[in-house]
Amino acid sequence: MKEGLSLKQEHLLGIGRKSDVYLLEADRVVKLFHAGVALDEVEAEFERHSVVYALGLPVPPVYGRCRFQGREGIIFGRAGETTLLQQTLRNPLRLYTTAASMARLHAQTLGFHTQALSPIKDLVRSMSRTVPQGTILPHQFDLLEGYLERLPEGDAVCHLDFHPDNIMVTSGTPLVIDWALAVRGDAAADVAFTSLLLTLGDPPPGTTALGLKLIAFFRERLFRHYRATLRRLTGMSDEGIRAWRLAILILRLGLWNLESERAYLAGAIGQELVALEPTP
Repeated sequence: MKEGLSLKQEHLLGIGRKSDVYLLEADRVVKLFHAGVALDEVEAEFERHSVVYALGLPVPPVYGRCRFQGREGIIFGRAGETTLLQQTLRNPLRLYTTAASMARLHAQTLGFHTQALSPIKDLVRSMSRTVPQGTILPHQFDLLEGYLERLPEGDAVCHLDFHPDNIMVTSGTPLVIDWALAVRGDAAADVAFTSLLLTLGDPPPGTTALGLKLIAFFRERLFRHYRATLRRLTGMSDEGIRAWRLAILILRLGLWNLESERAYLAGAIGQELVALEPTP
């Protein structure tokens, strides 16, 4: 683990909810986690990224962990200077190109398989115990377990945060970043998560007022073209994706618990669970 890094404010490349990214060298960046982020989260992200990099997915290389002024960090290869979202906000006419690029890249990453990541169903079970109290009633946990058992198994590499701001534009193949939540499972589950993010997820921190308006205007179009392109590429059915809706709602609420989404997600989870109740 490296110590004694020298970082300056002008080297700051991006600010996230849990970390900041700084330019370390011409071809390397360091992702520094905020003080409240647990060490095991940092270790887990390092291990998951190492797995997907070793598998050959289109991701930046990972070089090791570090510490700077009491903050834990991970050193990555520099993936590029702009994200697919930033590129699209600068030129909204690229909207359909962006959706198609996303779909192609997602189909590519979902074509990789592994046993080295934890199963997505285990994460859903864990998150179901951390969602706000009352979201899932005591008797509904049995319904949830039956629902999970009926969902398909799988060993596709699932990102669980695949969206345009986690895709770096390069001169060659775009690179996917932020593999902190990576799991293995049915490929349709990851598409379901991306679909939720495209239609509901909060824009990234620091998005300008104009950017917020543009995202509100084009997000439904982006979602529809992404899904249509993915369907053509993979043959994945809407029904197979829809089957994962309850699981994905639980993951989104349990993992992030954002105030702006909390009421909607809790209500949607409740509706899905009621639909599982046996008819009298």
